[in-house]
Amino acid sequence: MGLWLAGGTAQVAAYGGKLRYTLSYTAGAQGSPLSDPDVQITGNNIMLVASQPALQGPERRSYEVVFQEEFWRRPDGQPATREHLLMALADLDEVLVRATFSSVPLAASISGVSLEVAQPGPSEGPRALEVEECRCPPGYVGSSCQA
Repeated sequence: MGLWLAGGTAQVAAYGGKLRYTLSYTAGAQGSPLSDPDVQITGNNIMLVASQPALQGPERRSYEVVFQEEFWRRPDGQPATREHLLMALADLDEVLVRATFSSVPLAASISGVSLEVAQPGPSEGPRALEVEECRCPPGYVGSSCQA
């Protein structure tokens, strides 16, 4: 897997946004296919995975994974819930992106990795309708009133 670490940061504002990346891949002649998840996120001791169409031969393809619960599942195959996804995003430790699809890769690269995150206030981009805006009671601050 290719690796992109978020480092224990709150990424709740990524809910509804997209993780985008481009893969280039060439399998070796002797390798067998791998069935690992394509994207894995971990935060708050919650692991969620997402799958994409696999690259078959020498190929370059761009992918998007939407940060909404219907696009994610738990490692045991059960669907992710909104609560699971938001809790993982609230203290995101890592985002893993698979860059190899067989046991003997010839070449693999990942590029163009980006994560859409909502920003408060006016913006040139589209509105992040899926992100809730919390009004925190006295003594609490943060995008989810977590502190």
